[in-house]
Amino acid sequence: AKCIQPLELRGNMLGRLAGLFSNDIGIDLGTANTLVYVKDRGIVLREPSVVAIQAATDRVLAVGDEAKRMVGRTPGSIVAIRPMKAGVIADFEITEAMLRYFIRRVHNRRKMVRPRIIIAVPSGNFGNLTAAMIAWKTGLPVKKLITSTNVNDIVPEYLETGKFSPRPSVPTIANAMDVGNPSNFIRILDLFNHSHFEIRQRLSGYTYTDNEIRSIIRNVYNNYRYILDPHGATGYQALADHLEDSKNSRGFFIETAHPAKFADVVEEVIGHQVPVPDSLQATMGKAPMKNTISSDYEELRDYLLSMK
Repeated sequence: AKCIQPLELRGNMLGRLAGLFSNDIGIDLGTANTLVYVKDRGIVLREPSVVAIQAATDRVLAVGDEAKRMVGRTPGSIVAIRPMKAGVIADFEITEAMLRYFIRRVHNRRKMVRPRIIIAVPSGNFGNLTAAMIAWKTGLPVKKLITSTNVNDIVPEYLETGKFSPRPSVPTIANAMDVGNPSNFIRILDLFNHSHFEIRQRLSGYTYTDNEIRSIIRNVYNNYRYILDPHGATGYQALADHLEDSKNSRGFFIETAHPAKFADVVEEVIGHQVPVPDSLQATMGKAPMKNTISSDYEELRDYLLSMK
């Protein structure tokens, strides 16, 4: 990575970044590393999700490998930032700068065609997908949203039949998606006035068995040496399957967990140990903590305020 100039970081991040995509590009935005996938070329970039900035001015100095090399070797005036925390964007402005740089690295040009993006979201209770729907409703230039599930396929079934039929969940290796009655789906229905036709215009659904998920993890690792977790595996494959029927589209899938959280499953599939990032290792030895409170709003508010 080379030093890049300060970037304009105001306004809608995703709306601005949309103009940097071209056909058939996907991004796995991870807490530790970011990968960029280009159709027919595979994974073309894999670098740390790190940005080095000038502390006094917030000027971006380096991104990725170069930024990581600066950690511990630079003056105190230069700060290395990881804008992703536990799989969630913690700093939108720095994340935008990082993505802008990586995309330009891949394309090797400054101006690109504004796309209509496809986003694949591994889904259990459909909170992330609901957020994506709201983002689209408020201006994100999305051509299609994709939900990927395990065999708890209540929503893909609804998309196929028009009938929403909740039922007891089935245990799978992608266990955070083991939801038989996703409570957030009612919000999606409300966004589209409960119109099955309108929802199908924006949302497609794909579902995968445990054996299929294992096969996806194995194939991606063998082909690209990248380790997917079971949730991200469904998102990756849903996007790949959808792009087969949408040749001129481009998109990305959301990686929702680190594979080290599913080490027993993933290590059996790929045949070796999954590296555990320091941030996750630091929490694994801690004792679980829980507090029981009532459903009273005042008590909940007081408890949340006390956590500052």
